[in-house]
Amino acid sequence: HTCVATKAFEQKLLDELIANGAVLSELDKQARAKLTGNYPTAPRTGLVRKPASPLPASIMKTPKTQATGIMGQPQSPQQVVAGLIIQIKPHHNGEIFLSKIAVLQNPSFFGWPFKGLTIPKKAGNPAYPQRTPDPVVNINVYGPATTPTLTLSSYKLNTVYYSAKAEIRITASPLVYQVPDYSIMVMMPGNSAGIDYEICIYRPDSPQYTSWLSACNQSMPSGGKKARKFGWF
Repeated sequence: HTCVATKAFEQKLLDELIANGAVLSELDKQARAKLTGNYPTAPRTGLVRKPASPLPASIMKTPKTQATGIMGQPQSPQQVVAGLIIQIKPHHNGEIFLSKIAVLQNPSFFGWPFKGLTIPKKAGNPAYPQRTPDPVVNINVYGPATTPTLTLSSYKLNTVYYSAKAEIRITASPLVYQVPDYSIMVMMPGNSAGIDYEICIYRPDSPQYTSWLSACNQSMPSGGKKARKFGWF
């Protein structure tokens, strides 16, 4: 009681501190403890974590001195991601165009740059960079039901970079009549031996489609058509 910097701690003082919010009461402590221990977790086949924010547009600009048809070099550091979410439009020949922007953001996710070359079907045609060997993937396509409408196991996914148009394309012919335009492809690194990627495709009639679409926070050039979207998680 002789120190001028101290004050006797009495019940009246404690009540004032609680009333002012400077100190939590025991009931408040218990309530907060219950809240912090009960955050919902996303189901494995449902909603995903908040996707990584897109890189600044200035980073993705192509230098004016870059030669036509040559993909720009990746910027560092790369984002650390668990997977890619992207809207797809399978062509009649089974080709699916991936996002050049996405490849530049995370080249290692795609094994870019590719080391192999295609073998032209016609003499005199150019050879294009190709990922070799073909990535081995498991693919499941989902519609209204909880069971897949199509499953491809250990499928060799041909992956080519067409330098003339600066496009990366994958080919999966069995998807043509099963996957409508703007379906969402979720692509994750494989978790079993011999599998490079696990791929789930959600058609627009899938109950999970809207949830995955909401995680796409970037748009691709559309050429006047409805823009496809993509994102990372």
